[in-house]
Amino acid sequence: MITEEISTKKDKPLSKVLFYVKRYRHFAWALIVAAFITLYLLAEANISYDKVYISYLPLDDLIPFVPQFVLLYFMWFAMIGFIGFWLLFTDKYAFRRYIWAITSGLAVSMVFCMIFPSAQNLRPDLSAQTGVFEKMVFSLYGFDTSTNVLPSMHVVGMLVAVFAVLDSTLAKHRWFVAMYITLAVFIVLSTVFIKQHSCLDIFAAFPFAAADYVVFYVFVKRRMEKKYAGLPRI
Repeated sequence: MITEEISTKKDKPLSKVLFYVKRYRHFAWALIVAAFITLYLLAEANISYDKVYISYLPLDDLIPFVPQFVLLYFMWFAMIGFIGFWLLFTDKYAFRRYIWAITSGLAVSMVFCMIFPSAQNLRPDLSAQTGVFEKMVFSLYGFDTSTNVLPSMHVVGMLVAVFAVLDSTLAKHRWFVAMYITLAVFIVLSTVFIKQHSCLDIFAAFPFAAADYVVFYVFVKRRMEKKYAGLPRI
């Protein structure tokens, strides 16, 4: 009798772990994003092009360099990560849609960049700058090159994250949606204010994001809602 009680107590922690692993096993889909980021960094470091299309619009000359926007640029990671974790624990089907949408959007953009290589010449020389924000931008320039810029994957990813928010339970909170979209707009603008992208890169990102929306938030969503109707979301 005592032996059985001890055995039961020992098994409980393991049972809880197995329960949560099974319940949130859809988190494994996030590995697709990690794989893409790895491939992107490898491509940035190892692929060189003899000829590239220079991404530029006259509008770029009217936009000042504002290094403080680098903070908003880096907020991109928090913004796309937040909605991912929210969906992970609230709606496994919406989580899958988000992972599929953001990965395919970024991957298609990357393939486009490889077929039609692009670059931009808008970056200021920051090698002699001593300001904190200038140093942050200079560091960013070091690992995020000025090639493969059209369309802006930063913008594509941010737009898909907005679609995911509108596809989540957070959509019923208007104040949150307004705040998230406002931040998303400033993050998109940050790409041109720190001279990481041309305005052309932003404009080019919208068709890619729109295609992502139609595929995953219209057709795939409709099919998933029909297939999993009545089943628990988590």
